[in-house]
Amino acid sequence: MVKKVYQFFDLSRNFSGKGWRLSSEEFALYVNEVLLNRSYDARSLEDMGIKMFSVGEGETSERYGPDTPEFLDLLRLYGRTPADLKSLEGPKLLEVAQRLIRKKLIYPYLKVRQLGVLDKIGILLFDVKPEHVEPLLKVFHFFNIGFAHELEGEYLLQGLPRKERIETSLYVQLYLASENTEFNALKNTLEKVFRALEIRKYLFLPDLMDDTDFLGYVFGGQDALKNYNPLANLTWSEKDNKWLPHKLFDEKGKPVYPSLTPDK
Repeated sequence: MVKKVYQFFDLSRNFSGKGWRLSSEEFALYVNEVLLNRSYDARSLEDMGIKMFSVGEGETSERYGPDTPEFLDLLRLYGRTPADLKSLEGPKLLEVAQRLIRKKLIYPYLKVRQLGVLDKIGILLFDVKPEHVEPLLKVFHFFNIGFAHELEGEYLLQGLPRKERIETSLYVQLYLASENTEFNALKNTLEKVFRALEIRKYLFLPDLMDDTDFLGYVFGGQDALKNYNPLANLTWSEKDNKWLPHKLFDEKGKPVYPSLTPDK
């Protein structure tokens, strides 16, 4: 379950007349400042410009079922990709967006353009100690643009005998310039940070493919994606009074759905 979402958006460093460049040497110095300098330790996430949005169970005990105005508003506004507020046609949809923002059911964020081709890197950190979440967010703030999702729940990796319970983990998405980025050197420094904070399980997930073509293949062509809404995949539980995702694995850890690439 996603508990919180953090947004990094800070263009005050790593830019010069030569463009956007992420230096491995500067990153190593920055990490030392964040982890060892008390002045950095005293700065709050808000002071550093890191925005935080509470999600998951939310700040209220109110639940919104399939027939509530709030869920119907989400269906009108939300699709496979986030809505661009500038593209919403008519005042009614803008009013829908404003209502959902006031109730903290959606959150707005900025999307950058004209920075060249961006590579997206995902980093999944398992079993993070709660006191290490803030230092990690400050470390990732170096990368200018990105998101971090604070998670809790269970996970099952292929080859493991049973599901593992995690109280706190982080999934981080970083956007990097395709050119002028020394990612292997940056990755080495990140791995040193993970070891220092006793994070033994982590995954780097490069953006290997465009999901649009893949999803079009799964759902029957590009036209099927125009009306596809992932909210329709959720199931409302009358017993628990909450939304539940469809399970990918049964109680014994076996896949519920057939493989998209069956064995030959």
